[in-house]
Amino acid sequence: MTIYDWAQWVLLVISFFAEYLIIKKKVLGFYIWIGLCVGWFCIDFIAGLYGQSASWILYLIICLFGAKEWKYEDVECRTKDDVSTTPARRT
Repeated sequence: MTIYDWAQWVLLVISFFAEYLIIKKKVLGFYIWIGLCVGWFCIDFIAGLYGQSASWILYLIICLFGAKEWKYEDVECRTKDDVSTTPARRT
């Protein structure tokens, strides 16, 4: 097994973990996916899968927006239950 094969397996396992965090509504999952998008982009680019590499750039952009939006919603959900804090600002 080459280092390239090992990298794919490591990224795959981390991908499942990041997805689990997102299911549990943890914004950390998006940040892990941001790193994974870069890793998968490199793996696919090295393999000559240029179309797949381009799709990882799009996924990266989606993850950046998702992390930003999720963070605002997470703060807003906490302020609904805790009336002593100021509600989150919507942009």
